[in-house]
Amino acid sequence: MKNKTPLFLLISFILTLSIFAGLMTYTLNQFNEVRIKSASIVETNNTKIDLINTMHIAAKNRLLNMLVMANIDDPFIQDEVFMDFNRQGSVFTEARQKLKQLPLTKKEQQLIDEQGKKSNFSVPIQREVVEFIQQGDRESAIALLNKKGIEAQNDNLNTLEQLVDLQRQSSKQTLEEIEQKHQESVSLVFTWSFFAFIFGSILAYMSLVKSPVAKNNCLVSTMNWNNGFPSELRIYKKPMTN
Repeated sequence: MKNKTPLFLLISFILTLSIFAGLMTYTLNQFNEVRIKSASIVETNNTKIDLINTMHIAAKNRLLNMLVMANIDDPFIQDEVFMDFNRQGSVFTEARQKLKQLPLTKKEQQLIDEQGKKSNFSVPIQREVVEFIQQGDRESAIALLNKKGIEAQNDNLNTLEQLVDLQRQSSKQTLEEIEQKHQESVSLVFTWSFFAFIFGSILAYMSLVKSPVAKNNCLVSTMNWNNGFPSELRIYKKPMTN
């Protein structure tokens, strides 16, 4: 009967290598997927935070500009502050448009829509305040600011702060997902490594102990001693037994 041990060993070796190759491929793919996803999310979140902060600063500066214009008499300074007031409005609008072009979650879109409604309420009040100032009616401008303008703009700022908090939560969730993926990959590596070790040990036992080739080609060693010291080591093939 033809000895099939070499073929068996070859197939076993290929299977073992296939297990390790598949394990390494899956693990590397997992790490690469997590790396690409995390980099994309972090970059997008950072961009969103930068734009929201720009909107927040611009909205706060517009409120400060109105307070300054309502409390100074110098027309030249008023004109300068008024120009900055308009410039901050342009900065706010540009940042908001860029933010809307980014991929947004349902909650983010909801907050942006809510902020838009609040801007539609606060901007007309701001224009009315500026008109009172330009007409020299500072008392009416200050009264309108105290009654509606400051509260409306602060409400707008609170919505922007909610958007920033949402980005922080998203970044935290991303880190948790990365940690979970890492733990899953580590557990998978240990599990498959254990099975590969067991499988390899079984193959080694079957190849070295149970196979006909191993039985018929077992080597035996003898040691000759001379005056209590080893003098000669002989290794020979064990005779076949029926």
